[in-house]
Amino acid sequence: MASATIFPSPIAAYDIHVYFDHTNVDQTQIAQQFHAHIAKTFPNLRLFGLCRGPVGPHVTGMFQGIIGTPEEFGAVVPWLTLNRRGLSILLHPHTGDDVADHSIYAIWIGDQMPINLDVLRRLRH
Repeated sequence: MASATIFPSPIAAYDIHVYFDHTNVDQTQIAQQFHAHIAKTFPNLRLFGLCRGPVGPHVTGMFQGIIGTPEEFGAVVPWLTLNRRGLSILLHPHTGDDVADHSIYAIWIGDQMPINLDVLRRLRH
């Protein structure tokens, strides 16, 4: 049984990926503002800067955060659900299987976005 301080094995943490159309100036600005809002609301959340184009399996602009505990998950995920400003968010565990994490274990808040799983498959080999 999981405790309030650690995720059940094999989950080490959860990633959040907030997607935006990097070719659209308005949507990029919304993503920048949302990033700042998240950082202010959750100052202890590990949050990374905006990627203004495709990176890894992500085919559009995005930024990433890492949720490290079930307690943090319980605070961040409901907040994201209510405050996402129309942006799509991928939430996935870190289990050691990147392909499964980004596909069969994926949770979407908003519209599901395409993920280039071939990039992750190539990294396996």
